[in-house]
Amino acid sequence: MRAEIAAYLHHMRGVRCQPEQIVVGAGTYHSLDLLFQLLREDVVCMASEEAVNDGVKALFGQFRFDCRPLRLESDGICLEELQATGAQAVYVTPSHQFPYGMTLSAGKRLKLLQWAKERRAYIVENDYDGEFRYSGRPIPSLQSLDDDGRVIYVGTFSRALTPAFRLSYLVLPPALLARFRSRRHSYDQLASPIFQMTQQLFMQSGDFGRHMRKMRSVYHKKRDALLYAVRDTFPAGVEMIGADSGLHLLLRVRGEKDEAELVRAAAREGVGIYPASAYRLRSEADEAPTVLLGFGGLSEADIREGVRLLARAWKMESSLNK
Repeated sequence: MRAEIAAYLHHMRGVRCQPEQIVVGAGTYHSLDLLFQLLREDVVCMASEEAVNDGVKALFGQFRFDCRPLRLESDGICLEELQATGAQAVYVTPSHQFPYGMTLSAGKRLKLLQWAKERRAYIVENDYDGEFRYSGRPIPSLQSLDDDGRVIYVGTFSRALTPAFRLSYLVLPPALLARFRSRRHSYDQLASPIFQMTQQLFMQSGDFGRHMRKMRSVYHKKRDALLYAVRDTFPAGVEMIGADSGLHLLLRVRGEKDEAELVRAAAREGVGIYPASAYRLRSEADEAPTVLLGFGGLSEADIREGVRLLARAWKMESSLNK
């Protein structure tokens, strides 16, 4: 299966690796747990995007890195803040930042790689939603641009298939691969052998590639349904963020309600949304209330109905829809 993953990553994301550099895990957090064990010898200070998902936040606490949150700009992390941290590693989701949705620009990618080369630091590249980009030219992975063995690539099949299909992988650079082989960790192979064989056969047959092309088209249509519904339903006081890729977008809502009130009001109408502030590593008191809307598991009809109910819950329907 590792040979199939290596070929797929090279074709889709430009990743350059040999099959033996790939370590299969039972989900992203399982893979990151192993990676952080391997990094403990080199890393005391870990810089990170200022907002991450709950599992990553928990792992930062578990491994007791001196974690330095980095401000997010429209094109990714603030590199000036990174330079000032003295960090030995940085965690990024460059294809589709979670949860804020921006893409790390090509220029910043090159500067980030230069920083890692000069400091002999590591870049943990979680290529979250890298397969699902809907506009603009595809941007290559950081790993594909790395000539110095400073990028650790993290990927998963859960987004492409189902969360219950817990298969993830690391692409380790040579120094960390040697450390992994020396068994300086408590890693156990928890990924189901049946799932691994199933995925291998799925990829070998070519059906996985066809599935991915189909799902990109399906999710693109769902994303468009959500965009049009929000634009047609809400007044100008609602801003959409991070809609160019991935399976969610954010709404920044300017009004009297705070995030908690927006979430509770939506829940009363049967609509599930999530407060963006819950993912932050540091609080920003002046940020307008921002909520996350996922669309991957919904039909286009359900998306439109959900937006209608959301506007009713917030009493923010556009005059065109009253």
